[in-house]
Amino acid sequence: ESAFVSIGTRDLLLSMLGNDLSKASGAHYDPGFLFALRKVISASKAAGKDAFVCGEMPRHSQNVPLLIGVGATDLVVDPKNVGKINAMIAACDSQECKELVEQMITCSDDQMAHELRNAYLDKLNSPEIQPG
Repeated sequence: ESAFVSIGTRDLLLSMLGNDLSKASGAHYDPGFLFALRKVISASKAAGKDAFVCGEMPRHSQNVPLLIGVGATDLVVDPKNVGKINAMIAACDSQECKELVEQMITCSDDQMAHELRNAYLDKLNSPEIQPG
């Protein structure tokens, strides 16, 4: 028994890809990977365990909407990136992030999912929603 669950995003991704590093670059947009990550986090919470997400994915602020969307609430990040990560968390709407991930999970390929994520990031960076 464990007090918490630690999810290494790169490890999870590689285990899904048969440890093929050549396919891992950018594959965290893959609908199957997002579905699996959301399922692990949901199962952890249902078991009353905190799910800490670490590894490659939470290192980059542009992945924050995806992490929020899969239900991640505990991110393990490099201290030098905390400011960027916190700023992105503050800019995101959790319901929109959940809807984004749901749309991405239903995509037929990771390129389409990647484009959805980029469109959401563009919306966040638009001057209309920037703090003033």
